[in-house]
Amino acid sequence: MPDKLPKGWLKATLGEIAEPSRERALPADFPTMRYVGLEHLEPQSMRLLAHGYASEIRSSSVRFSKGDVLYGKMRPYLNKVWVAEFDGLCSAEFLVFPKRKGLNSQFLAVRLNAQDFVTFANGNVSGERPRVDFEKLARFSILLPPFAEQERIVAKLTGAFSRVERAETASLRARERLNNYRLAVLNAAVSGELTRKWRENRPTSKKLQLETGEAMLQRLLTVRRARWEEATLQSFRAAGKEPIDDKWKSRYPEPASPNAGDMAELPETWVWATVEQVTTRIATGATPYRGNPAYWEGGNIPWVTSGAVNKDLITSAEEFITDLAIEETNAKVFPIGTLLVALYGEGRTRGMVSELAIEAATNQACSALIFADYNEEQRPYLKLFLEANYKSVRRLSSGGVQPNLNLSIVRQTALPLPPAAA
Repeated sequence: MPDKLPKGWLKATLGEIAEPSRERALPADFPTMRYVGLEHLEPQSMRLLAHGYASEIRSSSVRFSKGDVLYGKMRPYLNKVWVAEFDGLCSAEFLVFPKRKGLNSQFLAVRLNAQDFVTFANGNVSGERPRVDFEKLARFSILLPPFAEQERIVAKLTGAFSRVERAETASLRARERLNNYRLAVLNAAVSGELTRKWRENRPTSKKLQLETGEAMLQRLLTVRRARWEEATLQSFRAAGKEPIDDKWKSRYPEPASPNAGDMAELPETWVWATVEQVTTRIATGATPYRGNPAYWEGGNIPWVTSGAVNKDLITSAEEFITDLAIEETNAKVFPIGTLLVALYGEGRTRGMVSELAIEAATNQACSALIFADYNEEQRPYLKLFLEANYKSVRRLSSGGVQPNLNLSIVRQTALPLPPAAA
């Protein structure tokens, strides 16, 4: 800190100028109120990417008001800071600094977002789930200008940030044009147009040698059922039982079939199928009760939410759960290669698809499309199809204020299935 301060400026500590709120709230008492978790904030940028609703949360939360500053105290190197744009509830992993006379909320947020504060906070944590408490943060030294000058500083920064955002917008537009081109190519691929000339130019003798899409689908369905029967028999025997007849086979859950009457005409040798028919299993995860530390503290199982479903591969997680959480809740660990489809979320999240590059559990806002060795070849094609038809899949959502997808919708989504050679 400089020895001589500008006129009116003060040397202070964070604890002297701000104090976090301790106003807890039960989400069940405010089911329609918006909810912000750590996964909803973009690291570094002070931007809110999405939000949930209190009705989706069971653990005790912190109440905040418009203009309050939210600071993510877990993994402070992620630098998650946000000035609230509405009243709501947030995760207890946030420190909530209420609006305070003489302190501009935007100024405080910018100060907490600065690199020297990130370094300070990160130097006061340890362990697998690093979390900083306010008692340590309170010692951080801050130069505090008069309120009017805080406002001027914020105005200057806002202007500078606006110029940066305009540059980002131009970059995003260029990226959007590239993405539209990519989607056009993907649509051509999954509609058969990309390989039309190849099909037309193949000699008739070679065409006859190809396994048709229908034959391939029937082969997949036959193996799918055989695997289910094998797994069911193993379950019987593990329980010390042996079926006396084949009646148990009638309990096989037949995958949803496409409604042929609604389907468009496909290229020769292609066939309509559903997402469920070309996968081994479709499931969803859960959020272990956050009020039970045994489900979270010291956890080593990656746990991801729909907020992570915004990139090609998911290679890491921000939160981890324990083996006990898997044993005692509906949380499940999904294998590498599982495709995750976001069932709901703000902005562009709903309907997006990503692939797990790590074994991970998910929350209930993700559908997990799981493959085995016999249908693994369908995974890259299904991923391309879901990417190409992102907008169409979103339109299948149901609900009012916040339209959602669900497992049934994902299972019944129809896709044009080409032969393996096409």
